[in-house]
Amino acid sequence: MYRTLILNYAAYAAILVVIVALAVKLAKLSSLEHSDKPGLFLGSFRFYSKPVLRNMVSKQGQEYLRFTNKVNMASYCTLLGILLLYLAMKAI
Repeated sequence: MYRTLILNYAAYAAILVVIVALAVKLAKLSSLEHSDKPGLFLGSFRFYSKPVLRNMVSKQGQEYLRFTNKVNMASYCTLLGILLLYLAMKAI
């Protein structure tokens, strides 16, 4: 019973994770007073190291990218967990 439930709804769960991550990023971005919002948003899908963040000129950009690093880690790990669970149920 759980196997079919997981197989049927894993794609919906993955889409939900992506939508929530995008909504959180856009909500945080809307509160910023930054001139390059589209550039920040498009660049927020990759991870930034601490030295790169320290060398940024804009403090708001630094805060946003630190925040999105955490959101990326949570959403990518959740997507990986969903994928592994799906593949495990598919293999049974």
